[in-house]
Amino acid sequence: MPGPASFHPVRREQVTLRLLTTADAPTLADLETRNREQLLMGAPVREEAWFTAAGQRTAIAHALADREAGRSLPLGIYLEEERPPRLVGRLTLAGITRGAFESASLGYWVDHAVTGRGIATHAVRTAIAVAFGALRLHRLQAEVQVGNEASAHLLERCGFLEYGLAPSYLRLGGDWVDCRLFQLVDSRWQPSESGHDTEQDTEPKHDTEHDPDTGPGDKPDTWPEHDAEPDTEHEEEPGNWPEPNAEPGADLDPERGTFERLR
Repeated sequence: MPGPASFHPVRREQVTLRLLTTADAPTLADLETRNREQLLMGAPVREEAWFTAAGQRTAIAHALADREAGRSLPLGIYLEEERPPRLVGRLTLAGITRGAFESASLGYWVDHAVTGRGIATHAVRTAIAVAFGALRLHRLQAEVQVGNEASAHLLERCGFLEYGLAPSYLRLGGDWVDCRLFQLVDSRWQPSESGHDTEQDTEPKHDTEHDPDTGPGDKPDTWPEHDAEPDTEHEEEPGNWPEPNAEPGADLDPERGTFERLR
């Protein structure tokens, strides 16, 4: 997988996904601190150092090292309607596995102060386009804590299908919790001509029949809002991709969602 400089920002509506850098550490530390209570509902218990700029710099450095090894893609969620664009959350494609699996896990969270504006929806769909386009993955998975209906609904709207229940699957907030398992499969996947599926570029790949601009999850790290209102976006048939200009639905908060492994 190419180095960080080769990842070009990818935009959908008012949201842009950009590769995280250590320069983002102070902003992420502030976001983590302000959203601490919400994030604790869907993330492991953190040491106090996690909520400092130094702690975030260390976490980002580790995430970028995983990216260089082809195991992860750590991205920042930027709100483009502000100038300069403002970092409002984080999204990770983690646990990237090639060979017979060609799969990754999706996780994300968005600042509680900007939820309800379709930001998480656009971010997830953009991530799917990257995963099934530039990364040439066959499958994405996401885990949702039992009882978090809002996050499950977001994934289903993005085309994910529930395929199982894992008892005592993740230790979140100090307790082992049961999780519902979701996956999204690209039925159009084909091996690359070279036989090596790597990140060639960051532009979503489109065909003439439908748009792959939808997406979902990652492990230990990001959870959308539990009490989100139902959205007004059209419901898609499972496996079909929404049009690129579909209206966003209501957002989920960062307090619960798909577990992000970035941390």
